Amino acid sequence: MHPVCRVWWFVIGQCAEEKETRDLIRQYGGLDPLDQLICETDNKELLTAATGAIWKCAISPENLHRFQQLKTIDHLVALLNEPEEVLL
Repeated sequence: MHPVCRVWWFVIGQCAEEKETRDLIRQYGGLDPLDQLICETDNKELLTAATGAIWKCAISPENLHRFQQLKTIDHLVALLNEPEEVLL
C-alpha cells in the first residue's frame, strides 16, 4: 500500500472527531473501505489507524448502522481472536 494511503487512514480517524466530518465520511462512501481494510491487512499501523477511525466514526448512529450492515463488529472481534503476535 502506498505510504500516502497509510497517512490518509490516520487522518480519517483524526478528522472523525467532528460530527460533520463523520457524516461526510459516510456520505462519500468512506465506511466501506474502512471495513475492508481491517479484513484485508496484516499491517499493524494500518489496523491501528483503521480501528481508530471506525471507533470514532461509530459515534454517529447512522455510521453505526452502516457498520452493522457490513458486519464490522464481527470483523473486529475476529481480530481479537488472532494470535497475539499478529496483533503486536
